[in-house]
Amino acid sequence: MNQQIETNTSPSPISWENNVYVNEGLNYKQLSVISLLAFLFGLLSFLVFLTLWFTFICVLGIFFAVISIVLISRSDGTLIGMNFARLGLCLSIISIVAVSVFWIRYDYNLRYEADQFFKAWFALFTQDNNVNNFPHIKSAASPYWERKDTDKPEVWWKKQYDNKYLHRDVHAAVDNKLIRVMLALGKDMNIYFYKTFDVTIASENETVTNIYIITFKDKNDNNTTKSFFVKISGERIIQIDNNLNQKKKLSGWKLTTFPEFILPEEFKQFTL
Repeated sequence: MNQQIETNTSPSPISWENNVYVNEGLNYKQLSVISLLAFLFGLLSFLVFLTLWFTFICVLGIFFAVISIVLISRSDGTLIGMNFARLGLCLSIISIVAVSVFWIRYDYNLRYEADQFFKAWFALFTQDNNVNNFPHIKSAASPYWERKDTDKPEVWWKKQYDNKYLHRDVHAAVDNKLIRVMLALGKDMNIYFYKTFDVTIASENETVTNIYIITFKDKNDNNTTKSFFVKISGERIIQIDNNLNQKKKLSGWKLTTFPEFILPEEFKQFTL
């Protein structure tokens, strides 16, 4: 009787051994926290299109993704999350490459627009009767939508004379040695782009400063060509025009200051 009760109340040795065997055979896998961070930074990497200050997010996404891929590869299957790491790596790389291409193209277009504006301004000096173009030369200090009466020099001159402040500005421009030299050279000078001195891209303004070479024949010796450098700066102005309930973005350039003669640093060592 006692043996029967003991046999019924005791646990089955076979069942207990089987449970121990099953528990020992389980392979536990842990999700890599670093791979989740890589994926999170990959999603946040698109913020770099708002401002370049968020570039560090792309860098962190790539860093955590590479670290997690290496750790998961060396974990012998104890770590998982390779897909998160790879996806985070791809998102971060796509963001940083895309924003780099965008800003390279934006910088190129900005330089191109500035060069076209500067060349159009220089071309005013090479036309016949270039003195009549002085209203256009002077009005380049404002974007095109603020330029008034520049097609009629006599009207423009009259307005400058009647306003003492405008009259003083005109005299300051006429006193500019470079303006007088280029007006005197006229069609005898050739303008060549030398290099871009500076480009500033900011939320408030966008400016480009270029250096050009102006060459001309010596009147005393036609076989001799002389040249000088001109540094010129321009600012790109953006204006939103509300026309028929449609917003139109306008861009116009203006000279920030009238240019002067300039000698680049690399040529100063050759002067006395």
